[in-house]
Amino acid sequence: AGHVAPPLPSHKDAVRDHLEATLEQTNWNISHTAAQLGVSRNTVRARIERFGLVPGGSGSLTPRRPAKPPVLVQPPAANAIDEPAPGLPPAETAAPRPLPTLPQTAVSSNAAIHWERRWITLLRVSLTVENDDDVRDVTKPLEVIADKVQVFGGRVTELGRTGLEAAFGLDPLEDAAQRAAFAALAVQRAGVRAREQLSPAPVSRIALHADSYLVGRIGTWVQIDQEAKHAASALLATLVAAAPPDSTLVSRTLLPFLRRRFDFDRPLPAGLAGEAHRLLGRADRPAVFDRQMSSFVGRDSEIELLKNRWDLASQGLGQVVGIVGDPGVGKSRLIWEFLRGGTRGLVLETASIALGRPTPYLAIIEMLRMCFGVETGDTDAAIRNKVTQHLTDLDPSLVVSLPAFLSLLDVPTEDSAWDGLDPTRRRRQTFDAIKRLMLRESARQPLVLVFEDAHWADSETKALLESVADSLPVARVLMLVTFRPEYEHGWGNRNFYTQVRVDPLRGEGAQRFLRDLLGDHPSVDSLRARLIEWTGGNPFFLEETVWRLVETGVLEGERGAHRMVRPVTSISVPKTVHEVLASRMARLPAPAYDVLHLAAVLGRRVPHEVLAAVSTTSAEVLSQGLELLQTREFLSAVDVAEEREYFFRHALTQEVAYASLPEDQRRVLHAQILHATERAYPDRLDDRVAELAHHAFEGQQWEKAVGYLHSAGTRALARSANTEAAGCFEQALVALLHLPDRRENKELAIDLCFGLRNALTPLGQAERTLEHLREAEKLARLLGDERRLGRVLSFTANCLYIMADYEGAIEASEQARQHAKSLEDFPLSVAAGMYLGRASAGLGDYGRAADVLREIAESLSGERTSDYLGLPVLPAVFARSHLILALAELGEFDEAERLIKEAIAIAERTRHPETLLWAHVSAGPARLVRGHLGPATAALEHAQGLYRAADIPVYFPLVSSPLGLAYAMGGRVPEGLALVEQAVERTESRRQAALLPWTLLRLGEVRLLADQASA
Repeated sequence: AGHVAPPLPSHKDAVRDHLEATLEQTNWNISHTAAQLGVSRNTVRARIERFGLVPGGSGSLTPRRPAKPPVLVQPPAANAIDEPAPGLPPAETAAPRPLPTLPQTAVSSNAAIHWERRWITLLRVSLTVENDDDVRDVTKPLEVIADKVQVFGGRVTELGRTGLEAAFGLDPLEDAAQRAAFAALAVQRAGVRAREQLSPAPVSRIALHADSYLVGRIGTWVQIDQEAKHAASALLATLVAAAPPDSTLVSRTLLPFLRRRFDFDRPLPAGLAGEAHRLLGRADRPAVFDRQMSSFVGRDSEIELLKNRWDLASQGLGQVVGIVGDPGVGKSRLIWEFLRGGTRGLVLETASIALGRPTPYLAIIEMLRMCFGVETGDTDAAIRNKVTQHLTDLDPSLVVSLPAFLSLLDVPTEDSAWDGLDPTRRRRQTFDAIKRLMLRESARQPLVLVFEDAHWADSETKALLESVADSLPVARVLMLVTFRPEYEHGWGNRNFYTQVRVDPLRGEGAQRFLRDLLGDHPSVDSLRARLIEWTGGNPFFLEETVWRLVETGVLEGERGAHRMVRPVTSISVPKTVHEVLASRMARLPAPAYDVLHLAAVLGRRVPHEVLAAVSTTSAEVLSQGLELLQTREFLSAVDVAEEREYFFRHALTQEVAYASLPEDQRRVLHAQILHATERAYPDRLDDRVAELAHHAFEGQQWEKAVGYLHSAGTRALARSANTEAAGCFEQALVALLHLPDRRENKELAIDLCFGLRNALTPLGQAERTLEHLREAEKLARLLGDERRLGRVLSFTANCLYIMADYEGAIEASEQARQHAKSLEDFPLSVAAGMYLGRASAGLGDYGRAADVLREIAESLSGERTSDYLGLPVLPAVFARSHLILALAELGEFDEAERLIKEAIAIAERTRHPETLLWAHVSAGPARLVRGHLGPATAALEHAQGLYRAADIPVYFPLVSSPLGLAYAMGGRVPEGLALVEQAVERTESRRQAALLPWTLLRLGEVRLLADQASA
């Protein structure tokens, strides 16, 4: 018999074979298969059912196993979440069908472990079948849930028969919290669809939580610290137990990451987790910006440019505008403000979402849903009808493209010709269909296409954007595309393309933004400049930082009317900002990532010589890493005195990079940097004493830390950087605790307490000062050190005066004077005398006060007028200032005026802010009592400028109270009343007891003047 040729395969066989081969290549990953075939996931599933394909159903689909299994590290515990939430039916005991294999990474036996701290969002899903005696196997729903997790960039970390846990943020992808929220909503929608097809179907309860976790990395394998993970799992279980059926509960810790982009129900009690919020869905754009804390400022030129391009597009000259900027600068806000400004035409908006596994055409699909009016919950039939009707109404010739649109919308096409197209032809027809739709829409009315976050778009969406852009020159279309600086596109040389760079706010724009955010209360004046420097003027960072200051009790009041009620010693990075910056860093290549973290330990200023000395990489790799960090705008380079230095462009970047390193690793690096700096600059250590002090303390090099911190604190005090000085002295005291218990160390501890007294007193922290002085007194008595004991007593007297304990202050002053007399210690005699005179005036004994202070002032003449005698304010001016006030109360105005001129002349030679302030602040009240209103006002306004310029807010009541009275007496009653009211408020909040009677008295006088003015 002759050879009979085998029959040619049918079209159906060819489709089946192609599908089967693709499934084998992707290890039966539905999303990857759909992407390769250019069809929807629903189409893939439908064809699997139609052809009866199952994993392992034929030899060709049997998963291949490696000849030798890799070494696996800590596989996920299979029974970690088997137990359902309390009150829920137990899981079926029958063996479930096999789930998709969880990804495991082979780890070499000599791989190093790297630890870092990251913000991770955790998701837990628990499945049950409500009101069903026959507990069903939920393996199939779990497969769907695992797929959703992976689509949005998460990793399944725990797997049980009735649920799973996943982590978002283990991989270097941005917006982990939003990814987890989108995944949770996708799981809920999948559950709703399942119940439409099968009843009863599993009910899901989902919990979301985020925290900063220590994460270990071995090669490409990443895992949360085991102890922390167990604690997180317990919290997630509590949230799941509190969740209503088919809902997602979000912990309070996670809420700040989501509040801008999602809607929530009112909080629910969640046991040990406290309150939790039910996730309702994604917020629309108006709702997002209605919740913004700030007004829209500093973008007038950008808005005008968009209006100009819209005018051109409306005339048939299509335009593309690329809006580029870093996260948080306000790209989306700019578009929203432009659109709500009265744009006439059809607006179609969409945004790409950061996915772990890109979904083809995702952003385009969302835009089509908007165009056709497709809503969540629409059936396939409803979607088909809406699309068909819209195409028919717009242009009947478009109906031929119906299969392309239905395929994108996950609706069966019921078109064999379309199903038989190869991927290349299907892609081309999809592009053509979308372009024709857009052009026909623009023919009916001008069209605005908004594509946000193009840097996250899948490759198909990017290609389609390029194709659509080519069709715009003859269309009434304005296409607005937002993206990050690293995004690459092909429009740059097109004459219809304009790029708008949205930079952080600068100058008056930043000031206006903060005025709207904070208000005009004087207490926040000094905070504005600090916030702008700290955040680089990024609006999102500014908003979140202000929110953080409110949460931590530094600020009180409502938006636009905040008051600072606690001093800002440091500004912590808001967790929302931390997550944004950390994600951006995580996308760096490994060498540059390591260089960035090393640079962060050095500080905001990074000398190349020291960086190279402590780096473990080659010079070439270091150079390449630094070049990339400059290109990505993490660092800037500058040459200082023939030496290359780098600077972090934003303080927040340095803080976040530093915080991500484990503490023990930071400690080692600090010690290495200390020694490298000492070697690099042996003749210039004084110029870098603050850096050396920081590295010595953080590197736990205790002996060096004490010396460097003492020197750094003394230098800071000399330039009136009191907060910085106090921090140095307190750290030095901590470092001293680690040194041997010797006499010289105890003496040094007393001297450090003296430095703290000088730094803390101008900051208005009397109680904290007194605590340190009491410790110093104990040490001085223990050592029998009479000279130091005398100084402790004199400083204690001044502290007690500030706290309005005048009798205690007089007693301590008298004791200090006795020590000064027996020791013949002139500086101690001066200090004790000044504080005695001041306390006497506090009790109203102005005669004694004048006698004591006159004696001190006369002793401080000639060369002694410029001797600080170890005190923070020049004694020659301080003594005369208080003598002036006492003389004014006694009516001895001529002598007081002579001393005013003398004090100002001495102070002006010093150019020391606090010394100058005391000279002028005493002149104001003295002249006011005398009735010399003009000179009094001038002196007090000068003092006001001094304390503002030097950022010494503790002097606000001392100056503003008499200045407010002067304004009121001069007819500026409303202005004066506001000042004296603020002075009373500030005095009470800072507990400046000695000033309170005076501020209250002046408030009464000004209110009386206000009543008289209104009568």
